[in-house]
Amino acid sequence: MPSFPRSYPAVVEGRMPSFLCSLRVSAAQRMSPTAKLRWRCRRGKRELDLLLERYLNSRYQHADPAERAGFEALLERSDPDLEDLLNGRSPPECPDQARAIERIRGHD
Repeated sequence: MPSFPRSYPAVVEGRMPSFLCSLRVSAAQRMSPTAKLRWRCRRGKRELDLLLERYLNSRYQHADPAERAGFEALLERSDPDLEDLLNGRSPPECPDQARAIERIRGHD
């Protein structure tokens, strides 16, 4: 972090200057939608990472909007829930998720 004069109010109060906060936010805003999805595909288990990234790279761009919405809803799930869905131990909540799960598994 750059050094600021001690007279700078944010430094005195122990806060980050607002112009530095805006730089961080704008960097996140510059990410493409695909880059944001790729980041959301990063999970705690490498197996899930591989399955989700493979789907994102090979099939997501060609999927219809309903299947895309199903995939994005899956990314909101916790790792254990997602693993149960992908392994067939629990049923999907909606047909769009079911279709995305089948595609992720590789069963077109």
